[in-house]
Amino acid sequence: MRSTNKSIGNRNSKVLSPAWLLCGLAIIFATLLLSIDVHAKVANADSSDVKYVRIGVSASFSGSRRSPSLNGLYGILAMVDWINNDDNPGFKIGKKRLKFNLEIYDDSSSNDNVKQIYSSLAKGSNKVDFLIGPYSSSATQVAAEISEERKILLVAPFGASDSLYENPSGWRIQVGPPASRYYKELVAMLSEKASTLGITLNTALAFETDTFSTSVHDATKELVDADTNFNTFFDSSYPSEGGDLLTVGGDMDTFVNELLVSIELNNSDSDSIVIIGGGHDTDGIAFAQLLDSKEYTPAALALLIAPPIPTFFCDVAQADAGCTESYAEGVTSVISWLPTLETFKENITNVSDGLNWVGPSHDEALELIKSKNGDVEPSYQAGPGGQSILALANAMENAQSTKKKKVRNAIKKLKFQSCFGKYGVDKDTGIQELHDTLVVQWQVISDEPELHVVWPQSTATNDFVFPML
Repeated sequence: MRSTNKSIGNRNSKVLSPAWLLCGLAIIFATLLLSIDVHAKVANADSSDVKYVRIGVSASFSGSRRSPSLNGLYGILAMVDWINNDDNPGFKIGKKRLKFNLEIYDDSSSNDNVKQIYSSLAKGSNKVDFLIGPYSSSATQVAAEISEERKILLVAPFGASDSLYENPSGWRIQVGPPASRYYKELVAMLSEKASTLGITLNTALAFETDTFSTSVHDATKELVDADTNFNTFFDSSYPSEGGDLLTVGGDMDTFVNELLVSIELNNSDSDSIVIIGGGHDTDGIAFAQLLDSKEYTPAALALLIAPPIPTFFCDVAQADAGCTESYAEGVTSVISWLPTLETFKENITNVSDGLNWVGPSHDEALELIKSKNGDVEPSYQAGPGGQSILALANAMENAQSTKKKKVRNAIKKLKFQSCFGKYGVDKDTGIQELHDTLVVQWQVISDEPELHVVWPQSTATNDFVFPML
């Protein structure tokens, strides 16, 4: 296999294909539209004033996970740059400044590749000091099993499924909110709206079948079943990654038709129908497009993952950037970080709950992320990506060590706030406890589509629009 060397904008990073692991070749592979600054496979040596730490991670440079995985990688790269820049405060062990050598492997959205990569990073000739997890819960599960077996810490920014943390965890730590809490705030918002209007929300649960979406579904079902403001009349799922999602008669089209038949049989006013579900980016966009093509608009449509993507509004309309009309108007979702939200611009003098501030200011982080992604508005995945690096560095500084057990113990005790939100995990399971989701909705203000936080009210940038159109 030939190697290609492209830049990704990080002087202490390199990107390697899984074939490098199999053939022992120094293959540097990247298929980004923009570049990562990739260097030769030579680790920087410690000096009298610098302690270098090797961090391994895989990202999806192709395949179904490409977009969200790379969006998360931009956050990782940005925070490695911030830590390694001598002009910033950084982190220290004794008098030595911590710096990270980041090794990035292309997993091509394949869990088999993830297994090869993390096996090599955990115990092979490419062994690193610490691991950052891959994108998706299923891929994180593969990496977590290896980290537990080899007793090497895995910080997981993109593994939300609760099943990853059901057993006492020695070596895996969650960064973002768990799947069981993803729609907690959404359900609370809808319930309050129903109470205010004196209506019952006739609810359809329509989720993808993958591990993450199933975890969100199960928790959401418990919440709505326990709330008298909801009446669930439809509860079904559609298959993951099912080819052309818009094909007439295909799996997704058939599923949406079944949903609409169920809505008709339910014989409810559309102003009381809410659809809660989704899965990831491509199916979420297709879901909205299919509802649009069938000319059906519920009172509320909540989808996972896809709506917070900056291009979602025009993607749904199948229009160029800058469009001002789309079925996406009124669609809701949840996020763990929103780069435009003023709440995340708190600085060290304005930190909530007595937490210590860690890392750069919001504006510094945003500038660094944009330097990696082609100077566009970051997607929310950059937030947990960046947070994982800050948590790892902070744990080393608190432990005053890079020894694996000491860092593992320290990262379980950490509680802090950064521009990406709060961090604090359960010390037994490693599941995230402090970081909750925000509810967002696409709204058109003065002919400009904007993604607004609509819940909780203390953080909202605009009121929740209900019904959605």
